[in-house]
Amino acid sequence: MKTVNTALTPDDLLQYLIDRVIAVTDALTGSIMIINPADNILEIRVSRGLNQKKAAATRLKIGEGITGRAAQAGKPLIVNDAGQNPDYVRIRTDLVSELAAPMIVNSQVIGVISVDSNRKNAFNEEHADILMSIADFAAQTMEKIRLIENLRSRIDDQKCLLDIARILDDAADFPVMFESIMTVLSRHPGLRRGMIVLADEQNVLRTAGGYRLSEQAIKRGVYRPGEGIIGSVFTDGKIKFIPDISRSREFLNKMKIRRSPREKNSFFALPIKSQKSSTGGIIGVLSIEKKFGGENDAQNVIELLTIICGLIANRIYIFSSARKEKEELLDQTRSLKQELIKKDTGNIFFGKSSQIIKLQEMIGIVADTDATCLITGETGSGKEVAARQIHYKSGRWEKPFVGINCAAIPENLIEAELFGFKKGAFTGAVNDRRGKFLQADEGTLFLDEIGDLGLHLQAKLLRVIQEKTVEPLGSDESIRVNVRIIAATNKNLKEMAEKKTFREDLFYRLNVIHLPIPALRDRKEDIPLFIRHFLAVFNKRHNRKIPNLTLQAEQALCGYSWPGNIRELENCMERAVIVCRKNTIDIQDLPESILAGAMKADSGPLKLQVLNEMKNHASGNIYNNIITKVENILLEEALINADQNQKEASKYLGIHRNTLRQKIKELGL
Repeated sequence: MKTVNTALTPDDLLQYLIDRVIAVTDALTGSIMIINPADNILEIRVSRGLNQKKAAATRLKIGEGITGRAAQAGKPLIVNDAGQNPDYVRIRTDLVSELAAPMIVNSQVIGVISVDSNRKNAFNEEHADILMSIADFAAQTMEKIRLIENLRSRIDDQKCLLDIARILDDAADFPVMFESIMTVLSRHPGLRRGMIVLADEQNVLRTAGGYRLSEQAIKRGVYRPGEGIIGSVFTDGKIKFIPDISRSREFLNKMKIRRSPREKNSFFALPIKSQKSSTGGIIGVLSIEKKFGGENDAQNVIELLTIICGLIANRIYIFSSARKEKEELLDQTRSLKQELIKKDTGNIFFGKSSQIIKLQEMIGIVADTDATCLITGETGSGKEVAARQIHYKSGRWEKPFVGINCAAIPENLIEAELFGFKKGAFTGAVNDRRGKFLQADEGTLFLDEIGDLGLHLQAKLLRVIQEKTVEPLGSDESIRVNVRIIAATNKNLKEMAEKKTFREDLFYRLNVIHLPIPALRDRKEDIPLFIRHFLAVFNKRHNRKIPNLTLQAEQALCGYSWPGNIRELENCMERAVIVCRKNTIDIQDLPESILAGAMKADSGPLKLQVLNEMKNHASGNIYNNIITKVENILLEEALINADQNQKEASKYLGIHRNTLRQKIKELGL
C-alpha cells in the first residue's frame, strides 16, 4: 500500500497494480483497459504477457468480449473455459480462462482490470472478490491522483496567465507576442500547434500568427466567414471543441498538415472579441491543437483559453489597427511610386503585345532583388524607362536613381564622373566631388551605353562590382558603397566580348538578368496606345484640344517602321499637335519621312498608298492614272517572275493570254 500511495502518476499506479494482480491470482497474463471518453472505447494502458503491438492495437467497445461485458455490467465476470464462451476475445491462442473486474468511480465505470490463464477453471469467486477490491482501490486512487493533477494544472494555468500578462505588457511586435504566448502554453502537456486568425478589410480571415506551423501552412490559412470550424466560430461567436479531428468533417485541414495515423488530436477554437472594434464584436479566432486528454482536461483548456482571449483581445485590436494603418501607408506609397513612373512621357509600358507583357512580368520579378541587370535594345526603345521602372518597384525606390551615359562623356573625364575625385587630384580639381557611385549609394546606378566604355575603365568597374568599394581619384581610401547596377546598350556585348573589345568577365557580371526591349516595329499593336498617350500629353503641354487623328493619319503612323522607336514617335506626335490647325490630326500634319517610310514598309496598308497617290493627281484624271500605274506594276512583276514568258505570266495573273498582249501594247511595255 505504501508503494501504491506514493505512485506519482496514473501510469505508475497501473504498472504497479498489474504486477500485483497477476501475482495474487496466479495468472499468466493481464491488462488494464481504460475507457476513452472521446469514443467510449476500451483501450489497453498497461499489460503483461501480451504482444505489445497487438495490445496497442486492441480496442473494445462496451459490451464486447469479457472485458467489455464487465464494463457494461459493472461487476466482475469469470470465464473458465473460453472455448465454450462465444464472447471471449482471444489475444493469445493458449489462453482459456479470464477474470475481469470493472474500475468504478462515483457509479461510473472508468476501466477494467482483467487477467488470463492457460489453465481451465483457473479463477474462482475468491479471486473475483480480490480483483474487485483491487479495482475499487485503483479507481479511487486514480481519481485522487486526477484531482491532485487537476489542482496542479490549475496552479500551472495561473502561472501561465501571469506570464502572458507580462508578455502583453512588453510586446512590441504581434508575431513575437503570439510566439511567446504559445511558448508559455506549451507547458500544457500535449500541445501540438496553434494559430490566430484576424479579419482583414474585406472580412477575410487570414492567419496572423502561427506556432509550430511552416510559412507555407500559414499562407494557406485563409478562411471565409462560416467556412469550417474557424469560419463558423468567427460567425456565431461560439466556442468549438473537436475531441478527435481525424473523425471530424468540419475540420478542413486547409493548411495541409501531415499527421501520424496514430495521432489523436483535439481542436479548440475560441472567438476573440473586442469592444473597441468598429463593430464592437469578433475580430478574430484563437485555435490550438493538442493531444486528447479527456473531457476534464478539455474543460480546463477551454477555461484557460477563454481567459487568454480576453487578455489579448485589446492588444490584438491595437496591433490590427496598426497593421491597417501600415497597409494604408503602403497603398499611398505604391500610388506615389506609380505616379512617379507615369510622369515619364517615354513610358514603354503601354502595351498589350506579348513581348511587353513578358517584360513587365520579368521586371516585377527582378525589381525586389539586387541582381545586376543588362537591358538591351535599339536607340529610343525605352531602356532608361525600364531601368527607372525596376528602381521604382524595388525596395530602393526612396533612394537615388542616378544615370550616366557612357558614350556622351569623353574617356578622360568619365572616370572622375563615375568614382569622384579629391581636391588637387588633377588640374581643375579645386574641390572634392562625389562620383556617380557615391551619389547612388543605397539606390540604383544606371550605366547607359555601357558598350562604349573603354577597356581600362571596364576593369575598374568590374573591381567595384566585385568588391563593392570605390576609390575617388587622388585618394588612397576605399569607400564601401551599396549600389544596384543596371546597364544598358544597343550593341551586342557578347559579340564584342568574343572580339576582345569588351571584357568577357564584365559581360557575365552585368548579364545576370537580361532584359531585351523590343523595337516598336516589332509590336505594332501597341502603336495606337502610344498615339493616344502622346496626344493627351502634348495637348496638355501645348494647351491644345485635339481629340483624335484621322484614319489615314493613324494608318500612316502604324505603317511606318520607326527606326527611332518610341522617341521618334513621341517627337512626331509633338510636331503633329503643334502644326495641326484643325480639330483632328490629318495625314498632311505628319512629316514626309513618315509618309514615305509607311509606303515603303512591307506591311504598309494598300489603302494608305492609294490615298497618298490620289493627292498627286488633278480631279477628273485620278481613276485612269492610278489604274494605269497599278496595271504597270502588275504586268511588270508578272513578266519578271515568268522570265518574259507571256503564257506563264498570263497564267500567273489569272487572265487570258490575248488580254495580256493587249495590255502590254496599250501600256507600251
